[in-house]
This record gives sequence, structure tokens and C-alpha cells, in this order.
Amino acid sequence: MKTVFTLLHALWFGAHLMVGYVVAPFLFAYANDGLLDKQVVGNIAGDLFDCVMYLGLVVSLWWCVYLRQQNGSNRLAKALLGLLIMSQFVVTPVIVAIKQQQSHWLLNWVGGSFGMWHGISSSLYLLISILLMVLTWQRLQVKSRY
Repeated sequence: MKTVFTLLHALWFGAHLMVGYVVAPFLFAYANDGLLDKQVVGNIAGDLFDCVMYLGLVVSLWWCVYLRQQNGSNRLAKALLGLLIMSQFVVTPVIVAIKQQQSHWLLNWVGGSFGMWHGISSSLYLLISILLMVLTWQRLQVKSRY
């Protein structure tokens, strides 16, 4: 079972990197060149980020439950799950509200612009990427016989 989790985790890591650091920048590069509409590109990128984040939530939650059943504890896995929840259910709804010019309780309370919330979202994505890299490395690392 641990091998299945490791494989799912590695696939999620690859999808996370591809969407955030390859596909989205390419799409926005085409939009900046006038080849694609920026709003359409933003919607496509948002949908891709949603898919990757929900995949991450499922894999991360599954991993935390598995670790708990094995009497294991991994603070990095719990931190990763917390960052995913914060990104998907706290920050992303604010960005959507700003784009749709709607009210949101957190936006009303904290304020800020699209750029500020996009920066927060990008920072969370980077932190998630770093934690994913560390956790993937830990899971794929082969123990030395020395």
C-alpha cells in the first residue's frame, strides 16, 4: 500500500510542477503575445490549478489517514494538507470573488487587490511545491545498506 501512495504522490508532484511552472506560464506568455485572451487563459489556468489542488487534497488526506493507522506521524504531511486546505478553501474563493466582482467575507475583512491575493496564492503554491519536493524525496529515497 505504501508503494501505491508513493506512486500517487510522485504523480501528483509531477502534475503540480507541470501546471504551476510549465503550462500556466506558457498560456500567459501566449496571452501576452496577443494570441490568446487573458481572461480565457486565466479561467483555464484556474481550472487546472483546481484539478491539481483537489488531487493533492485527496492524496494528502489519504496519506495522513494511512500514517495515522500505521501509528506514524509526519508533520510535513500534515503541514502540506493544511496549506492545501488554506489555498483551495480560503485564498482561491477570494480570488474568484474579486474576478467576478462579488463580495467575500475575507475580502471585506482584510481587503486587498487581485494582485495581493494572487501573490498570496503564488506564495502558498511555492510552499506546497517545496513541501512536495521534500516529501517526494523522502518517500523515494532508497535506504543505504552501509
